[in-house]
Amino acid sequence: MAQIQTESFPWWFRDPRRLDRVALFIAVVPALFGAVILLIADTSALETVPAVIALVSIALSRRDPRIAAFVVALAPLVTLVLHVDPTFAWTLPIVAAPLLTLRGRSAMLVLWVAVVANATTTGLANLPNFDGITFAASILLVIAAVATTAALQKQIGYLTAMQDQAQRALEARDREAERSIIEERLRIARDLHDVVGHEVALVSVQLSLAEVHAARDEAKTRQALGEARGGIQSILHEMQRILEVLRFSEGEDAKRPTGDIRAVPALIASFRGIGMSLEADLANIEGRIDAAVDTAVYRVAQESLTNAQKYGSGVARIALRQEHDVVELRVENRIAAEPQTHGSGFGLIGMRERVESAGGTLAIANDGDRFSVVARMRTTGEQL
Repeated sequence: MAQIQTESFPWWFRDPRRLDRVALFIAVVPALFGAVILLIADTSALETVPAVIALVSIALSRRDPRIAAFVVALAPLVTLVLHVDPTFAWTLPIVAAPLLTLRGRSAMLVLWVAVVANATTTGLANLPNFDGITFAASILLVIAAVATTAALQKQIGYLTAMQDQAQRALEARDREAERSIIEERLRIARDLHDVVGHEVALVSVQLSLAEVHAARDEAKTRQALGEARGGIQSILHEMQRILEVLRFSEGEDAKRPTGDIRAVPALIASFRGIGMSLEADLANIEGRIDAAVDTAVYRVAQESLTNAQKYGSGVARIALRQEHDVVELRVENRIAAEPQTHGSGFGLIGMRERVESAGGTLAIANDGDRFSVVARMRTTGEQL
């Protein structure tokens, strides 16, 4: 199953644990560093109490972020009771806010608890004097920290939804491709079914001739038996292919007529009849040609010309060549500047399935201006 490539997503989305670690670092380091600085400065040990409270809150944030939000709010408020400088204390809810927002369910809870705690602390700490700058900073910095983290959360939710939607689309495409392959294999199996029926009829005729000439003409009898033996070998070959590609589908009609190389000129005429400009160079195929190869050549020509008519400029070239026991079919067309429709690509998958089932190879090229399909198969149906 195809998977979404995540390299284009932001680093903090590709691995959510990274963002949590960054937020944890932002929360823990200032609390520890501030406490150490206060101890080195030989201040009162009471001034480190807010840092201890903040660290306890951080420890609780994984288990219960809501309780942790209320605990960290005590860090600045406790300075009013201890009568110590609140400057360090009111920064602790700010640096802890991203972590609590990420781990909690309510950014508004973190926002209001921290804002109330900081506003109360900075508002009452210097009474009767009022420090408006400190008061505003303690509130605005909380708002900025929580808003930034909440925006990241929304972005993560949006990217997650986009990723899920894209993954579902890929899975649907894979299912459709698999369905198309199965349908094409069923069509191939139907064609092979017809081929086997044709060969059985020929074997029956040859055996009848052998029976008629058995007593009167030994040479004709031997010839008829040889033809019958070749037909039986062909039947066995085609039956093996049927076993390789056949898939059961209830109610499928396995008696649709198949095409062959002899029908290619009529196929070309039909496309010319609907306005296509087709240059055809068809060589006569000499010798016995395997029935599956015969059908595959026709089907590839049919699909390729159909694609040329749908997505091309109306001009195409088809060539059929034979070199020893290898048949090559080449169909080329110019690509329209604005195709009438956009293909799913399943027709190309079907062509490849059909050619490979006949032991051949299929090469498809698209240089942006011209599109070409080249199918090569042995006339014997053996692997190329």
